[in-house]
Amino acid sequence: MDENFEHFLTDCPDFNESMMVFLPNGLSGTDKDVGGFCTPEHIRPLNITNVGNRLPAIVVRMRLGTELERWTSPMQRGFSSEHSMRSNVVDFDEAMMEMALAQDKGAPVFCDFNTAFP
Repeated sequence: MDENFEHFLTDCPDFNESMMVFLPNGLSGTDKDVGGFCTPEHIRPLNITNVGNRLPAIVVRMRLGTELERWTSPMQRGFSSEHSMRSNVVDFDEAMMEMALAQDKGAPVFCDFNTAFP
């Protein structure tokens, strides 16, 4: 490991620290003793991170972005200035359509992340 990086980790142990908060997204019900309450399907988890680790990345991206895009695979859309969530949705829809036309037994699988917080 690079000596400067080890020194950085020693001097900045909370560099990548974060706090998880759970925001209510509608009430699941009410209780006469506690009032309104939320079950996992009505909670939005939010991870609040220290942005100090993002600032150097933004500086590098601003200075080297064009050069880095030449070396980045087109499949890595998150690292491209042309990144668009809409294009991801269109590509996913196209892939589902191709599968439906080419296979008798093909189906997309969607994950329900509500069950991740029992």
